[in-house]
Amino acid sequence: MQKYRLMAVCIKCGGDGTYPHRYIELDGSVYFVEEPCESCEGTGNFYFGDVDGAQEIDWIKRKINKILVELNIPDDGE
Repeated sequence: MQKYRLMAVCIKCGGDGTYPHRYIELDGSVYFVEEPCESCEGTGNFYFGDVDGAQEIDWIKRKINKILVELNIPDDGE
């Protein structure tokens, strides 16, 4: 079995998150698990799949932009 770096997407609300320190042994490249969802503050079924570097960078950018909006700081576009 291989260990994968995983991206989670909540089936309930569509919220997502990476778990950079979480490695799960899989037979294939997908895994379903129940985890607390930070987006909807509930427990939803998460779809876990492989994460590449581009997906992780996009996720980080979305999280930063969300924080900037909450703090009312304009995004400089970079």
